[in-house]
Order: sequence, then structure tokens, then C-alpha cells
Amino acid sequence: MSLRQLLFGSTGSKAVTPATRYQVIEQTYQIVVNVDANKPTNSTITGKITIDPRYDPVTQLPVNKGEIWYIEDIYVTSTPSVDGIVRLIKNGREVIHITPPISALLVSNPSRPVSKPAEPLREFETLSVEFINFTSPSSAQTVTIYMKVKRLVPIG
Repeated sequence: MSLRQLLFGSTGSKAVTPATRYQVIEQTYQIVVNVDANKPTNSTITGKITIDPRYDPVTQLPVNKGEIWYIEDIYVTSTPSVDGIVRLIKNGREVIHITPPISALLVSNPSRPVSKPAEPLREFETLSVEFINFTSPSSAQTVTIYMKVKRLVPIG
């Protein structure tokens, strides 16, 4: 597309707004899931998302004004004590992604699948995380999951 088309549209008669410029910020968010002792299998447990260790974890994370978020990967760094799947929920109701069992998402596994949703999250949408356990632990367990996010932040 030429500059003329960008500024005046394809016919040359209509002005259009120039494209927004973005700064790309890559971050890794930590998701902590506390699985109670003897929790029945296939229970849905809400994860707590930490974006920065200086702030308290949240169960629902809003996308900032003007930003676009691409979730690039979901993984674990150690073998989980409780296996299960992760569901990403947009706006509290729409499931946008379901991972394979998290035991398959071990970062050191050379055949690990990259797990990410197809669509980005846009400004003012919210993200929450649910964990569905495959096993019932005899004692309380904590599962830590990581989510790599590429944030497009508008410049100017």
C-alpha cells in the first residue's frame, strides 16, 4: 500500500487515519493454582495471575487501553505435582484456548507443543485462567504455570 493510499484511501478522495505505531513488550506472567487436598478430579480451579512480583496476584487481568496482547506460549518449568489442563477465559465467559495436559508443556521437553490461542486480546477485554485437575492429590498442592505474552503498546 502506498503512502497516498494510506493517507487518502484507495480512491484518493477520502482521508483515513494513519496506522497506530506500537512498541512491543514481551513479558512472562506467572499463574499459580492451589489444588486442595482430596479435590475431586475434573474440578475447575481459578488461577491467580501475577504480572509483576511487586503487585498482588489477580484472578482477572484487564488489557490496558489501546493495547493488543498476543499470548505466545504457556508452559511449566518443572514436572507438575497435579496434572490437568488450562483454559484461558476471555471476558469471564468465552473459552479462547485449552492447553494439552500441562505435563506435556514442560519447557525442557524437546517435543513440547507450543500452546497459544489463535486470536489476540484487545483493549478492555479481560483474561482469566482456569485449571481442571486430572488427579486428586492426597495433600494440598501448588501448580505454577507460565504464560509468555507479547504486548503491543501504542506509542504517542
